[in-house]
Amino acid sequence: MSRGTDLATFDASFCQDLARSAHTEWLETNGIGGYASGTVAGMPTRRYHALLVASLRPPTHRVATLMAMDETFAPPSLTQDDDAYALSAFEYDGVVHPTGHLYLVEFASDPYPTWRWRLPNGSELRRELALAHGENTVAIRYRLTDGPGGVLRLRPRLVCRDYHSLRRHEAGDHPVVTVDGRRLAASLGVDAPDLVIQHDADDIDNTEIWYHGAQYAVERERGQDCAEDHLSPVEFSAVLGGARDTVTLVATVGGDVSVTAASVFDAARLRRSRQCANLRVAEDVPEPVRDGLREIAGRVSDYVVRRGDSRRTILAGYPWFADWGRDTMIALPGLTLAVGDADAAREIIDTYARHCVDGLIPNRFPDAGEEPDYNTADATLWFVEAIRQYAEHRPQDSIAVDEWYTLLRDIIGAHRRGTRHNIHVAEDGLLHAGEGASQLTWMDAKIGDWAVTPRVGKPVEINALWYNALRTVESLARRAGDGPTEARCAADAEQVRESFIARFVNAANGGLYDVVDSPDGDDATVRPNQIIAVSLHHRALPNDAERGVVDVVRRRLLTPVGLRSLAPNHPAYNPVYAGSPAERDASYHQGPVWGWPWGPYFTALGNAYGRDAAYRTTLVEALSALFSERDVRGIGGIAEIYDGREPHAARGCPWQAWSVAEVLRVAWEEGLLERR
Repeated sequence: MSRGTDLATFDASFCQDLARSAHTEWLETNGIGGYASGTVAGMPTRRYHALLVASLRPPTHRVATLMAMDETFAPPSLTQDDDAYALSAFEYDGVVHPTGHLYLVEFASDPYPTWRWRLPNGSELRRELALAHGENTVAIRYRLTDGPGGVLRLRPRLVCRDYHSLRRHEAGDHPVVTVDGRRLAASLGVDAPDLVIQHDADDIDNTEIWYHGAQYAVERERGQDCAEDHLSPVEFSAVLGGARDTVTLVATVGGDVSVTAASVFDAARLRRSRQCANLRVAEDVPEPVRDGLREIAGRVSDYVVRRGDSRRTILAGYPWFADWGRDTMIALPGLTLAVGDADAAREIIDTYARHCVDGLIPNRFPDAGEEPDYNTADATLWFVEAIRQYAEHRPQDSIAVDEWYTLLRDIIGAHRRGTRHNIHVAEDGLLHAGEGASQLTWMDAKIGDWAVTPRVGKPVEINALWYNALRTVESLARRAGDGPTEARCAADAEQVRESFIARFVNAANGGLYDVVDSPDGDDATVRPNQIIAVSLHHRALPNDAERGVVDVVRRRLLTPVGLRSLAPNHPAYNPVYAGSPAERDASYHQGPVWGWPWGPYFTALGNAYGRDAAYRTTLVEALSALFSERDVRGIGGIAEIYDGREPHAARGCPWQAWSVAEVLRVAWEEGLLERR
């Protein structure tokens, strides 16, 4: 992908090529679940794109408010009858109009999104955007940087709706807008604060305009409704040139209406400069890997956000995911411990500990604030592993670990007795999970009552995690002087080890069965789940079996951007995640590459074959391939999934927390990423 001079900058050839600039997305976040997002081209292509998506119940209940700005610039050289230069871009019925991207000569994402237009008469304009941290406020600044002056006209496009939905004019129920001097207020609905836009423009025209049928290309590709109407209640105008070269707008939902644009930009610049101040990349790491690690490490605060009670949590990804227990616990080491923020790790663990019910932590906290869902067999076992890693890397925090130990002991007991969703320990000591069409593992796609990847029975990674959990609680019991619990966990773990080897090792291909004792018998399908059995701290397999697993996964599933979810020789293999929602769900775990198992694979490779100089070389080469070959859909991120076949196009969520976290975790644990 051709870029400008660095990872955060895109030049004119890129910006003006709509196939690339409308495909590549930027993201800014506010630390409480709100965000701003769009494309390099400035053309919204998703319903989730907006200059301000407010989180009304942090970090969820998100509302799209200010969708975009319609921008024109009229220099003095143009007569009254001439068309002004249009700076924005939108799509209507497959036609892009206007085409302001053709004037774009640069886009930069660091320290905040910045667009630079060069107009035919020699004028240059710059637009900058930054979010205030901890509140739902965006500042937008326009500046004439060169050439003759003129009149900049700005029409805010409002949608004021739940960020999953779309809004049409004919449906009624539109925001009520009031204008009072330099302040515009638009209603967001019952029990929600207004969207307030303050400005320092010279003039304001109260003529209301509706833009009908703006289309979002990515929604169309995903088989979703893709058309929306935008309300523009006013037009701001300002004369730039001479004594004045800047105009600003500040939009907020429930934030400080006295905040200035300058203070928002200053704080955003300072915040970005501090994000990686305590990190360094090892000196022997080549520059492309160094840049890639810095790029994703500098964005970890996008995912680590505060809930309404001020405790932190992890959002699974942008733009549409909330906080999911499984994703959070897998991502926690890489997004907190790896970057030196153990305090965040403790808060996140505490958040989920407070919601543990019947020995299970939540699978997810719903976006609208309903009661948590507990339909997961693995999130709680990853929770145990997160505590193990915290205890290892912060042994001085005995108070927290001792508090969690009591909860972990209860979790083990609940699994032994049997808990929700038919999760229970079988006679052979292995953990059984699920019933009917339930989907309790990360391979959880369903279409109606059809489980696309049925895994009821004893899944391989669930039992690898169960063994790891038993050994972890055994160790913590020893530390706590709890002899009976230590002895019971040790005995149970030994039974699991023997049963795991006897039941999961697949002599036919050298790897492991994916599920045993399922309603349809044992499933020998080659999937990435087996790599977890070799990547955890406590492992049941002998070394020769571990090497067999790594070899099978390397031959059948490994790509530069992660692991395929299904081996290509399987009859159900479908490498492309595209089409309607049902078509996408049907392929979700049937061949597309998932980013997050990249981390377990390279940890498993080191565990199985040793961490010598050759291993380090292999790891650095893999990182180089990842950063150079991945399809950069979201700047500064790693996508949720990629096509299983080359060129491995990015699909799903552009900024996926565990995809980023697992790369950072491996880089940290293997000494490539260090804390100062």
